[in-house]
Amino acid sequence: MVGDREGLWLAQHPGKRWTELFFLAYSPFWIVWALGIVVPFEIYEKCDEWGYMAIGLGASLPCFLLPPLLQPQSERQRPFWQRHWVKANVWIAIFSFIGNYFWTHYFYDLLGASYTFKSWRLNDVPITLYFMTHAYFCFYHTLSNLALRRLRHAFQTSSRLYRVSAMGLAVFLMAYTTAIMETLTIAHFPYYTFRDRQQMSKVQGLVDALREYIQAGRPFLGICLGLQLLFEGSEENGGVEGLGLIPGRCAALSSLPWPPSTPYWLNDLDQWKASSLLQSVGDRRAYFVHSYCATPTPANDDWVLATSHYGMDFVAAIRQGDVHATQFHPEKSGPVGLAIIDSFLNSDGSTKPEQVAAQVSSPAAPLGSLESPFKA
Repeated sequence: MVGDREGLWLAQHPGKRWTELFFLAYSPFWIVWALGIVVPFEIYEKCDEWGYMAIGLGASLPCFLLPPLLQPQSERQRPFWQRHWVKANVWIAIFSFIGNYFWTHYFYDLLGASYTFKSWRLNDVPITLYFMTHAYFCFYHTLSNLALRRLRHAFQTSSRLYRVSAMGLAVFLMAYTTAIMETLTIAHFPYYTFRDRQQMSKVQGLVDALREYIQAGRPFLGICLGLQLLFEGSEENGGVEGLGLIPGRCAALSSLPWPPSTPYWLNDLDQWKASSLLQSVGDRRAYFVHSYCATPTPANDDWVLATSHYGMDFVAAIRQGDVHATQFHPEKSGPVGLAIIDSFLNSDGSTKPEQVAAQVSSPAAPLGSLESPFKA
C-alpha cells in the first residue's frame, strides 16, 4: 500500500527516491538563504567577486557534499559512479554549464539582458550563476520528475495520443511557470538589467495586458520606471515606446553629474492636488534615483499629482482614479514612503483639499542628510 502510494510521485528505485527526497529537503535552505536573506536585506551590496562566488558556492556545494554523509546504506554499497545522487549531480552540472555557456545568450543577445554586478565571467556569464543554476536545477529536476511521474500514472490507461498531449502540455506549463517565477524573483535584484526593456516586455506578452488593466481603472501603483512607462515614450536607449496613457515623452534630466551616472538624492515634493496618497509627506523628502524624467505640461496636468526639482521641474507623482505612480521610490523613503504604500493599499486615494493643506504645513523632520544640489 505504501509502496504503491509512493510510486505515484516518488521513484520506486531506492537510490533515486532518496536523491529526490534529499533535493526536496535541501532546496528550502538555499531558497531562504538567497531569496529570503541575500536579496531582501541587500547583502549583495557588500559583495565583490569573492562575495558573489561565495553565494553561488554556498547554494550549490551542499548538493555534492551532503549526500556522502547522509546517503542510505543501499547507496553506500554501490560503486561511486552508480550512485544516483552522483549521476544526478553530474548530469545537472553538465546541463547547467551548457545552458549558461550557450543557451542563456538568448536573453543577452535578443533581449539585451545583462548582469552588472562584480563577478568573474566565463563566456561573459558571471561564474557564480553557473553554481546558482545547479542549485536551481536540482530543485526543478525533482519537481518535474514528481509531476511527470504522477501524470504518467494518471494517464496510463489512456491512448498514446492523450498521454503524449498531456505530457507535452504539462512540460509547457511547468516551463512557463518557472520562467514567470524567475522573472518575479529577480525583479528585486537591481543588477539585472535590459538594454531594451520594451522588447523584453513584448516578448513576455505583458504590454497589452498591462495597458488593458490600467485602462480599466483598476488599482495600480507604478514606481520609477513604472511611472515613465505610462507616458507615450522615452528618449532612453535611442527612443522607446511607452503605454501611451499619459501625454508626453520622458527625456534626460537637464543637469546630470559628470562623469555621467544615475544621480540619487532626497528631495522635496511640490504637491499639486489633494490626495491621501501623499498625505503623510508634509515637508519630508522622498528618495529619487533616475536620470530620465517626464515633464509637466498642459496636456498632462490632469494626471500630475506632484512635481520635484533637479535642475528642472519634473513629474514626481501622478494619479487619475485608482491609477497612481511615483518617480521616487517609496520603498526607499523611510516611514513616509511606507505610509504612501499603506495609503495606496487602504484608501481610495483622495482627501479634502483642506486636509492636504494642513498636512503640508505640519512640521516634520527631513528623511535624511542627502540634499538636492538644486534647491530653490
